[in-house]
Amino acid sequence: MRLQCARSRHQSMEARWLTGHPIDVAAYCALVNVQRRLLTTVGLQRRPRDVTPNHADYVAANTIEAVPSKGRSMPEMAPAGEG
Repeated sequence: MRLQCARSRHQSMEARWLTGHPIDVAAYCALVNVQRRLLTTVGLQRRPRDVTPNHADYVAANTIEAVPSKGRSMPEMAPAGEG
């Protein structure tokens, strides 16, 4: 019951802040801390999750292969100093 009350108040404060209304930051932080302590009391724990991508997957997702179009060649660049 206490957890639901803290969560409800917490969400209400967030909604007020997101709609441009002022909130009491100290009260907001206290509610976040109360919610965290209550969740810990009932046995829930924060567990870090590895979100680091595999190196090969990262490179494959962020690499653009240069393939000239059929029948077209790459434009030639003028040597430095000319033009």
